[in-house]
Order: sequence, then structure tokens, then C-alpha cells
Amino acid sequence: AQRVITGGNMDPDWALLRLARALPDPAPILQKSIETRMPLLMSGYSRRGEPAQDTALSWDDRCRVTGREGRDVRSNCRVLRGASGGAVFARDRSAATYLGVISRGDSEALSIFVPLERFRRRITPYLRSG
Repeated sequence: AQRVITGGNMDPDWALLRLARALPDPAPILQKSIETRMPLLMSGYSRRGEPAQDTALSWDDRCRVTGREGRDVRSNCRVLRGASGGAVFARDRSAATYLGVISRGDSEALSIFVPLERFRRRITPYLRSG
């Protein structure tokens, strides 16, 4: 993968990558608003110990949106410290839809994510349709 553009610092904590090969079935981008109690799936690579290279994929697929924190979204997802920048998806029975990126949390019962709506305008010129 090659880095195309980033949010620039910890607040927006995102990066757009161009993959060498296309994903076989990429998640679509959410086209509606984020609602309280919306079922979520969060996933990211968290640091489980020292050294920092010791990483493991962590995820929570049994959580929901619980509200807003300023321009960001609160959830009861449990993802481990270091998973910042990982993907957040709305989930339903048939598919996952991309919502944004993990920003911060307490590694127990609170994770806050930056919704795609905050940076969509910056990445749109780099997206291919179809």
C-alpha cells in the first residue's frame, strides 16, 4: 500500500492508502446519518505489550453508538489501546458499511470515533467510483 493523504495529526487520526491490489469485496461508505443505538463493528491493531512491534488485531462486533462527543461519536465498543486509526463499520445482517476511524477510548467500555463526514471532502478526490 502507498499512503495517499492523512489527517495530519492525532485529532483526525486517519490515512488513505492506495492498495497494490483491490480488495475482493470492499465495504461501501455510509450514505445516511449515524444514529444512536446503531450496531457497530470496530477493529484495529492494538499494542498488547512491549516492544511496540508486538501488535494484535482487536475488535468488538457487539457494540452500539451511544451518542456524540462534540463532532465525534461515542460508543460502548471495547477496543484496546493503540487501535486508534482502525476502522469503524455499521453492521447489519448482510453487510458492513464504513463509518469512520477509531480515535480514543478507555480500553474497557468506551470508544470514540471520528465519523467519515469530518474528512470525506478531503478524500473524495482520491476515490475511484465503480
